[in-house]
Amino acid sequence: MNGVLAQTIDRKLYLRSMHEQFSTANPHIWWEILLGVAIVGGIVGLVWFAWYCQRWHVDRAELRPMSLYRQVLARIGLPAGDLWRLKRLARVVGMSHPTAALISPGLYDEAVERYCASRGLFGSRKGAAAHFAAIRARLFTPDAN
Repeated sequence: MNGVLAQTIDRKLYLRSMHEQFSTANPHIWWEILLGVAIVGGIVGLVWFAWYCQRWHVDRAELRPMSLYRQVLARIGLPAGDLWRLKRLARVVGMSHPTAALISPGLYDEAVERYCASRGLFGSRKGAAAHFAAIRARLFTPDAN
């Protein structure tokens, strides 16, 4: 059957029509090229934006332990001076997960020792040990309720 179909096509007419189809100028070719470049650029821009958003989200996730710490401190119900001291403790000691110090007495004591051993702007921080001992008593003493 393929042989019959091939014999019915006039080869010269076929080649001439193909030549005419591809040799005529397309007046809109520059718009088509510009559209293609714009589509490729849009795809590249979309991929870059997705990468940027993901990187921003990861950067924000690294800041969340301190944010969680501040939220927990706000809900504990300690006086403002104690909250300030605990925030300062976490920042000066450089704790990666400061909320753990509110859960574990051992981590809290270790952080307080490191804080009191360092020097502040106006000298030694050894006087802060009494304040932190009072805070420790409020944090880790079980309620009578």
